[in-house]
Amino acid sequence: MVRPATSTAESRKATKTHRKERGQSLIEFALTAPLLIVLLLGLVEMGHAFNSYMTIVAASRDAARLGAQRGATAGDTAMRNLVKTEIERLENAPIDPNCNGDNPGICITSGYNTPTLNGPVDKWVDVKVCYNHSLIIGIPGIVKDDINMCSHTTIRIANPQS
Repeated sequence: MVRPATSTAESRKATKTHRKERGQSLIEFALTAPLLIVLLLGLVEMGHAFNSYMTIVAASRDAARLGAQRGATAGDTAMRNLVKTEIERLENAPIDPNCNGDNPGICITSGYNTPTLNGPVDKWVDVKVCYNHSLIIGIPGIVKDDINMCSHTTIRIANPQS
């Protein structure tokens, strides 16, 4: 099928309409691009923080498991070394090997549960690892400093060595 020839007036009108639509698309992009960039950066920041937190959780859990297998005490250096090894890939990895409350550090405690009515005495080991996570970009006006992340794991020692 052959199309009928269009006049130059119709051709000019179609070109003007196309130019207006291009300008509208550019304005829509300029309005939505900052929002999309903020969302993308937020996802990157959250992913980085989640990765750091999962590393801290795994280090705490693995050290407690090691302590439960060995019948560890609070001064067990093997557990502290395991935590240091597992978190060394993090940005502020050299953390204090001593317990400082919620400050970055490694807290290891162990003890006995009080028996109830001739029940068995349970021994436990407790590991708390705290870490200051540095933000990649930061959120001006909302989060200025590092984020303090702590993981706390308590495991019962199955066969305590007396």
